[in-house]
Amino acid sequence: MKAAQAKQAFVAQVRDVLSQTGSATGRDWVAVRREVVSAAPAPGTPPPGEYVVVVLGVETGPQRGRLETITFHRDSDNQWRLCGFVAAAVGQPAPTTNPKK
Repeated sequence: MKAAQAKQAFVAQVRDVLSQTGSATGRDWVAVRREVVSAAPAPGTPPPGEYVVVVLGVETGPQRGRLETITFHRDSDNQWRLCGFVAAAVGQPAPTTNPKK
């Protein structure tokens, strides 16, 4: 996550989406999926390993809401750790990052 986006840009992006959509009044599971990235990933894909991606639908008021996508990676010590978070207002595309090479 740190390699994909500077901390200040990440914090600003999340604050912007949260301020646009408001405080959460409820959350619902939308999807949970496990992904395995091969040892030879294509350019722009995450590093090899096991990932779990959780998508939550967040209610923030009448006719308002957002999707939150939280990604975890299984580290070499067999522990799952946060490696990504994206919040996007419903009906808008998710924010993009410009990964550094």
